[in-house]
Amino acid sequence: MNNFKLLKDFLLKKEEMSCFPRRLVIETTAKCNLRCKMCLGATSLKRPRKDMSLKTFGNIIKQIKGKVEFVSLQGYGEPLLNHKIFDMIKIANKSGIRTGISTNATVLNTDKSIKLIDSGLDHLTFAFDGATKKTYEDIRRGAKYEKVINNIKNFLKIKQKLRSNIFVVIQCIFMKETEGEIQKFKKMWHTPGVDALRIRQITHGISQYDEKTQEKLRNSPGKPCYWLWVEPAVFWDGTVVSCCQDVNAKITLGNINKQNLLKIWNSPKIQKMRRMHSCGQRRKISICKDCNMYQPSLPLAMGSSFFNTFTLNKLVPKVESFISRIRY
Repeated sequence: MNNFKLLKDFLLKKEEMSCFPRRLVIETTAKCNLRCKMCLGATSLKRPRKDMSLKTFGNIIKQIKGKVEFVSLQGYGEPLLNHKIFDMIKIANKSGIRTGISTNATVLNTDKSIKLIDSGLDHLTFAFDGATKKTYEDIRRGAKYEKVINNIKNFLKIKQKLRSNIFVVIQCIFMKETEGEIQKFKKMWHTPGVDALRIRQITHGISQYDEKTQEKLRNSPGKPCYWLWVEPAVFWDGTVVSCCQDVNAKITLGNINKQNLLKIWNSPKIQKMRRMHSCGQRRKISICKDCNMYQPSLPLAMGSSFFNTFTLNKLVPKVESFISRIRY
């Protein structure tokens, strides 16, 4: 199984991977209607903001069918702004690939809710940071607190009415603005139709804290990044990068419209990145030096190999929320 091959490659710090990644991030659009203060898409994105075409998406699915278990259909844009998103979910679904999206729910209405469910979407994350109007609208700039709550609750009612099995997560990023509202956040979303709550670690911006808190939040700079061995990202134009945190594709590995994904996944550039991470030199890589992407412990990484990716997506919110209670 790829699960154990990938784990072996990671544990042995192999530079060349022996198989396809388990999952893939696909940026179905780079367009976004919000300017969230902690998002690199809002603060740093310099690439053109366009939609992925069905041709490019179809090419990706053709290459990964039977090899990749799960695709996350979002990048630095709001997936529901691409009107082809429902077709994309169906295409992946027909190819036996599980799908998930993360949405800000600002444009989610009854019609889109029904289409999401009918498309066969497996996993849906609602990004909702904060528990009060002031905090939420300060973070999610451009969104309206009451409207988004109503949109999410309307979706949950439709989910129950249609008896959908779609797995729904409500997510809040732990940061300076939200740390005092975590308990209130949990209470307000303890409602039918919500399968899990996720308190997520902040990926960038820990410099807002004092040094003591930064040390508590910061991942060990000496450890290699787990994600370099398991999850690349494809941007809307087919550009492949080592992970979704390379917002402007500074280290482009290739383009899926021109090359085979497995060859890209083992390109000289990413092999060099894996080598530098393995040698404790991740801080010398521009896109890695300030990244604080969540890193699973060795027991968690090993344990995850016994589950398929969709099951892991159900477990991750619970694990992260448990860890957050200890860590924060």
